[in-house]
Amino acid sequence: MTQATMTADPSSMALSFRGVRRWLALVDRDGQRCAGLVLLSAVVVGTVAVQLLSGPLELTSAFSLTVLTMLLLQLFGPLLVAVIALVRLMPDWVERSQRLGPAAWRSTVVPAGAMAVVLMLQFLGAGLLAGALASPRADLVGELAEVLGDLRPEVLLLALLRSAVFLMAVAGWTLRETALGLRRGEPAALIVGEGLLHGLVLLLVLKLSWSLAIYPWSFGVSV
Repeated sequence: MTQATMTADPSSMALSFRGVRRWLALVDRDGQRCAGLVLLSAVVVGTVAVQLLSGPLELTSAFSLTVLTMLLLQLFGPLLVAVIALVRLMPDWVERSQRLGPAAWRSTVVPAGAMAVVLMLQFLGAGLLAGALASPRADLVGELAEVLGDLRPEVLLLALLRSAVFLMAVAGWTLRETALGLRRGEPAALIVGEGLLHGLVLLLVLKLSWSLAIYPWSFGVSV
């Protein structure tokens, strides 16, 4: 093997680096558009859930926060994050598909997966913080430390993976529907409207399919 073949091509490395920077910029831009609603939703879910669990149901603060963690990771989080991103980003995805054509897949689907992971972590953190503030126990740091200490890594990883799969799937489906709609000469507004409806149905199907596929094989890591 010659020295020339062993040495990396600087131009290809620069192109690769610029591609990663573009992806990170898309993740940051799209994530900022969704983060507000994601955080607001997490605060509402965390506050209401803990107040109901520790109030009418008279559960302890520690157990209420444990239940809240499961609600955030397994019931609300991945699906809600994907729905918010779908509603906020659908027009951008359609416009990107119109402008870039097949190249839109590379600049949309992969960044969507990374963005979903970041948004899911934000949702979990904001929900737990809101729940801890709403609980009657005064030791905020101690409550959060106990809950995070009891959180199993596989539960968190499954939730993050599910968030990424859900959003990547709905982003890819949107690009496919947009391409088909453009071939039929449909206006962008119609493509967006139909895409939102089809995307919501797809997310519900993915949620049900994931539950049926994962839960029977993983006791205690339900979805």
